[in-house]
Order: sequence, then C-alpha cells, then structure tokens
Amino acid sequence: MKREIISEQETKTAAIKTVVCDPLEEQAAVLMSPNNEMLSYATGLAWRVVDDGGNIIRDETDIYVANYGEIKEGECVVSCGGKLPFSHVIHAVHDPETASTDLLNKVLQNTFKLAEKLKKPTLLIPCTNSTLKTVTGFVTEYLNSHENTCLFTVTLAMDETPDVVTKETPKSPVKRSNNVKYHLGCPTDGVKDAQGNHIIAHFVTGGSWSSRGCMGRITKAFGASPSAAFAGKTSPKKLGTVEMIRVKPSVYIYSLVLLQLPGPTISTDHLSTAFDILHHEAVKHNSTVHLHRPLESAISNLDWSKAHKLLTHTFRKVKVLVYTSQLQDLEKYSGGKRGGDAHEDAPGGKRQKMSPTKN
Repeated sequence: MKREIISEQETKTAAIKTVVCDPLEEQAAVLMSPNNEMLSYATGLAWRVVDDGGNIIRDETDIYVANYGEIKEGECVVSCGGKLPFSHVIHAVHDPETASTDLLNKVLQNTFKLAEKLKKPTLLIPCTNSTLKTVTGFVTEYLNSHENTCLFTVTLAMDETPDVVTKETPKSPVKRSNNVKYHLGCPTDGVKDAQGNHIIAHFVTGGSWSSRGCMGRITKAFGASPSAAFAGKTSPKKLGTVEMIRVKPSVYIYSLVLLQLPGPTISTDHLSTAFDILHHEAVKHNSTVHLHRPLESAISNLDWSKAHKLLTHTFRKVKVLVYTSQLQDLEKYSGGKRGGDAHEDAPGGKRQKMSPTKN
C-alpha cells in the first residue's frame, strides 16, 4: 500500500496526522487495535497483530482474560508490541463497523487513559470512512483540553483514501517553533560548563559504537562509558528507536537509531518517530537538546531542509541547538548569522565562541 499523508493539523498540545497506510507498518510508540470481548484475535487487524507481532502478544492478553474474565465492550487492555514496530498495543473491545458514536467515544477515552499511563509520545489509531469524523473530533477536543498530555503526535491510519467527510476539515497550517538555532561546532562543546540539564543527540546505525565522528568526540569528552553502555544494550537495534546513556548527573547521550546500511540511508518516518521521542525526553528532563547535524555526503538520501522543518514542527516546548560544520546552515536557518555561540543560548550558560569542526 502506498503511504499518503492526507492532512496534518496542530492542536494546543500536539499534532494530528491523517495517513493512508498499512497501520502495522506505520511508526508510533503505541497502536490501538480493535478486538472482541475474549481478545481472541479472530479477524481483521486484530488477527494481523498476532500474526505479525507474534504469540507473545496473545500470551499476555490470555493471562489477563484468565485472571479477570471477559472484557466489557468499550474497555481496553494493554500488551507489549511483540515484533511489531510499537512498544505497546492497546486492545480496544469494539467493532468499528457497528460501534455507535457513544461506544466509540468510550473506547477512545479508555485508549487515551492507557496511553497517558504508558507515557509514550506517539499514538496510532486505525480509522475507517465511517469512524474518521468521530475519531478526529474526539482527538482534537482531547488534545485541546489536556495541556499536560504526554502525547505529541496522534496518527489516524486509514486503509483507504478518505471520502468527502475528511475534506470538510481542511489541512490546518502547522505552527513552527523558534526554538531551533544553529551553531558551528560539536555538541560536546555546547555542554562544557553549561548549567542546567542537557541532552546530546546524534544519528547512529543499529550496530557498534564508532571511534570516529560525533561518537569519537563523545568518547573523548566523556571517556569509554558511553561506548560501553551502548554496546551493552540489545544489538542490532530497531530503526526509529532511541538509546539513552547518562554520562553526568545533568548530561544525557541520546543515540537516534536512524541509519540503515548499506548506504547509509534514512527514513523520514523513523526520523519523525525519533524526534517525537527525543522531544518527550527533553521535556521530561527539562533539558536543552544539542543535536549533531550529519552531512548529506555521509547519508545518501538525507534532505536536511526537510529534517529542519520536522525539527521546528516537533520541538515546541524545548530549545534545540543544532551543531554543524557548514556555514551555509547558519545563513539558511539562522537568519544570516555567520557564527555560533552555544553557551549564550544554553540556560544559565557562559559565553564561549564556537569554532568549526570537521564532521
């Protein structure tokens, strides 16, 4: 199925995307999946969830049903995501084809309650032409009325092109953030002597730690502990995930697993998911993000102008300092400024002139 973004709109707290896609191939932290009262995965998307995700999902919900009995209509149960590209699946007891508006609203209310408890930044909800209007209305109202929601993106997944009902709600203009600034240098320079909490973020493959590039400079600044901790985690690592290492009480290293070999190449969907997660973590730790900007020469299909738009769209609540070796980035994205001063922008930081470094 060809993926197509139908609409994007901003609420007071998060973005809503309507996408024609295979829901089990879409990137999100949590999937809502319809199921029956016994969670038997008999048909439709529920059957595919177990078929693609593995029996570990069924095993978890079987234990729940054995302990608590049949699940009432409108209620929800959460399980792991198994082999699916989701950390969790919320099994919502209803039939989307026959559910009344009241039942659908109850399902959505319980789904969002569980999503908030999971504290995940992205949620995927499958929709049909008959449910899209109700779901869109509920999600919009919920996000506008919950200022402290953990969610930053809710994706409404359609398995067919929406009909005229969707066209009644035109695509809203997306508000951009002014929190993204560019500097010459390396993220490790940006956290020297700076006060407050800081996240150093860089793009990696799912393989081993490198002694070159940004990884090498992190090792030089913080010793062998980041590479040892990275190697100790599951390998190979799933694309679109984020690996966190704490190197100081106030400094975290976040490795964005985005680069796929050979190439390497990068997926916009994986990048969007990783940015959502990184934004959520930065808000949680009240941190400034120091992001290493990779070069197009190193990643064959990288379009940084699109990545920059995604940055300004995603990071609405935290400051991002992007470190680059290219003067044209400062001219293009920082209003023509030809220099960077990361410590001046960091909360409580000291002024320290940055110099270009080789990528």
